[in-house]
Order: sequence, then C-alpha cells, then structure tokens
Amino acid sequence: MGYVLGFIFFILAFLVISIILLQEGKGGGLAGMGGAATDSVMGAKNPLRRWTVYLFVLFVIVMIGTNSYITNQNEASIAGGLTVDKEKLRETIKLKQEELKTKEEEAAKESKSSVLSDVKEAEKAAAEADKLSEEKIANEEATAKKALEEVNAAEKAEKERLEAEKAVAEAEAKIAKEKAEAEANIAKEKAEEAKRLAEEAATKAKAEKAAVEAEAKAKAEAEKAKIEAEKAKIIAEKAEVKKAIKTAAEKSKAAVENAAEKIEETAKEAVSK
Repeated sequence: MGYVLGFIFFILAFLVISIILLQEGKGGGLAGMGGAATDSVMGAKNPLRRWTVYLFVLFVIVMIGTNSYITNQNEASIAGGLTVDKEKLRETIKLKQEELKTKEEEAAKESKSSVLSDVKEAEKAAAEADKLSEEKIANEEATAKKALEEVNAAEKAEKERLEAEKAVAEAEAKIAKEKAEAEANIAKEKAEEAKRLAEEAATKAKAEKAAVEAEAKAKAEAEKAKIEAEKAKIIAEKAEVKKAIKTAAEKSKAAVENAAEKIEETAKEAVSK
C-alpha cells in the first residue's frame, strides 16, 4: 500500500509541475486569461487552469493520506516491536522459572543443602533476569517514546512545509493575477491606441479622398469651361464668318446694282444719241 501511495504521489507531482509549466504568464497562448477575477483563478474560461486546481487539490489529499499512512505504520511497528519484546521476555522468564523448578526438583532428590544453594542461585538469577527485563523494557519504552517524539516532530515539520508551500502557491497565484491584469491593461491601452490611429488614418484617408474628388471635380469643371469657351469661340467665329459673308453679299449686291444702274444709264445714253 505504501509503494502504491508513493507512486501515485510522484505521478501527481509530475503532472502538477508539467501542467504549471505548460501555462504562460501572458493573457494569450495556452493560459489565455480574461473576464472577471474569479474566472481567472478558477479557470472558468481556461480548462488548463481548472485542471491545475483539481490536480493540486488531489496532490495535497494524497500527500496527507500518505503521511498519515506512514505515521500509522511507524506507530504500529513500534507498538508491535514492544509487544513482541515483552512476550519474549515473559517466555524467557517462564522458561527460567521452569528450569529453576526442574533444578529444584533434581536438587531435592540429591540433597537438601544443594537444593537450598540452587534455590538461592535460582532466585538470584531470577532477580537478575527480572532486573534485566525491567531495564530492557524501560529502555524499549524510552526508545519507543523517542521514536514517537521523532514522528511527531516529522509530522510538525511536514505540516509547516505544507503551509509554506501553500503560502508560496498563494503568493505565486496573486503575482500571476496581478501580472495578467497589468498585461490586460497594457493590451487594452494598445488596442485603444490602435483604434485611435485607425480612426485618424480613416479620417485622413477620407479627407484625402475628398480632396482628390474636389480636385477631379475642379479639373472636370475646368475642362468643361474650356470646352464651353472653345465652343463659344467656334460659335463666335461662325457668327463672324456669317457676318462677313452677309457683308460681302450686301457689297456684291450693291456693286451689282451700281453696275446695273451704270449699264442702264449707258444704254439710255446710247439710245438718246
């Protein structure tokens, strides 16, 4: 069970590190951010951030479970060791007592004096054995107490480490949030600047277009006026030609009439003569 929990713990740690490294600090890319602050933290618009939170919570739960399992196993091992040592000591004492009893029976058969000496020696050995067993039990209890203190100290250190990691994670999340907000503000300002430049360019293009149209219209009007002037000139020239023709015709008519009158007068003179 411990190996399985350790394997799951390392797999989750690898996944958490990998998914954090996949995210970018800026608003774009795989970790694009936007919307409200709650959406940015919980990943409502970014599945990658939401899975980061889920994996981190699962990672913490597995870490706490692994720590509890290891602590319980250590306590059980220590308690089991003490129980086994106590049972062994009791069996040893029981065997010693049986040996002493056997020796007493044998000594009783041989002689009363030897029995008494053997009994004294047996009592002395039993006392020494009891003393040794008590010292060993006391040493084992002191060792178990020390081990429990070490386990408690390890749990306390692990708790402090988890709290420190949590504080670091919160600080990093806060920094990432502030960085994202700053980048969003910068992007917003750049977008507004680009919009303003686009509007200015559109206004300038519109003005240039109006100027080109006005210039074209003026040129057209000038060409039209020029054509009208040429047309008027042609009409005037035609009128002058007509007038000249009329004048020439009148002069020719007058000359013809004068010539006719002269011929008539000459004829009359010839007739009178």
